[in-house]
Amino acid sequence: VQYGRAYFARAGEMGAAVIAQALQPAPAVDLIGWTEDSIVFGPNDPFPGPYSFARFPFFREILHELGAESPARVGTLRKSAQIGGTILGDAFLLGWLDLVPTQLMCVHPTLTQARAWVNNKIKPAVRNSRRLQAIL
Repeated sequence: VQYGRAYFARAGEMGAAVIAQALQPAPAVDLIGWTEDSIVFGPNDPFPGPYSFARFPFFREILHELGAESPARVGTLRKSAQIGGTILGDAFLLGWLDLVPTQLMCVHPTLTQARAWVNNKIKPAVRNSRRLQAIL
């Protein structure tokens, strides 16, 4: 509504607009797309360059189930050694930190193991990814 040179909003319309905006559903958490776009292996890694589900096709469904749209609330991963489980966990954790900014806690059995994980996995992941550098 215009009054002289000033414009005034109708309180009811403004309130309805604010409520409608607040009730919008959050965007879908696409951990699969995020992983492909954001996880980059360094030149000294066995598979340098961007993460590829062509090498790890079995992780696609697992990441889908770790997203918010999955009805599952508890999951168990059984795997053999050295097949990329740490990368899967890192993609889950870092993807949620980026897509749904919040506080997360990752628990390790010992402080030594936690420090090793940060130094050997998380820091290189951040160093190799522009997307991660922007958020961390």
